[in-house]
Amino acid sequence: MKTERLIAFFGGLLVSAVTQAGPLLESLDYVRFYGSNDPAGWYACENRTGAGCAGSVAVPETNWTLNFKASGTGGYGILKARAEVELTGDASQGEFPSFASVGARTSFRDVYVFHGGNGTGTAQFNFAVDGIADSSGGATARSLFQYVPVIGGYEMWDQQRNFEVRDGVATVTVPFQFNRPTEFIIGFYALAQIWSWEPDSKAVADFSNTAILNQIIVRDERGNLVKDFSVTAESGTDYTATGVVPEPTTALLMLAGILALEGGRRRALLQKRVVSH
Repeated sequence: MKTERLIAFFGGLLVSAVTQAGPLLESLDYVRFYGSNDPAGWYACENRTGAGCAGSVAVPETNWTLNFKASGTGGYGILKARAEVELTGDASQGEFPSFASVGARTSFRDVYVFHGGNGTGTAQFNFAVDGIADSSGGATARSLFQYVPVIGGYEMWDQQRNFEVRDGVATVTVPFQFNRPTEFIIGFYALAQIWSWEPDSKAVADFSNTAILNQIIVRDERGNLVKDFSVTAESGTDYTATGVVPEPTTALLMLAGILALEGGRRRALLQKRVVSH
């Protein structure tokens, strides 16, 4: 099953030390052949600086060329990612024995304290996701959220959990203990992948129009809704029941994007009317 294989290759090391304690914004853009835990796996591009990946690479021992783009940016509760892949060439020299993955991962790591109850609880981080996933041939495109706990300064990739995006909504469920610090990563992936080596295979996972945290729901250990909760975060981010409020610059960029799209629709409609007359 594609879904089973997709989940298997995300984390890299099962437990990895971090380069910085506490709040952290990270990005990872990559092009990889085989799974991350496969001894045969290798990267045609791996960039953690935010510069992205773009270019092409000859697929070993085949007549295929993999063309790719991947980039992602993010803030606390606001994540953007885009990945593209296109296969050119032919199968005259056979197929590659595994898959290829073009991915953009952007994430935020924070230390939270949830107030308003006692004992253990769960928090649902709900994200509104705006974007497209389009593919053809042997390619697939999708987005995905990921939760990774951080314990004692270590990212516990062996405890990671993945969450699907359905109808533009994703819910990341996080366990915690009231009034005590809990640290974790929430990551967002745009994935464009080749599973079957076929002509005209291409995919675009464009979620650069933002995945934004727009709701937090807190429940106690009995599953009861905690209405009057509050959250303090080491990053200083204002997490509330309505998610996060974008910084003014981000909000303006989002508004500009919406206005540009609306303008494009109106121009297209006007052109159709002119042609029809």
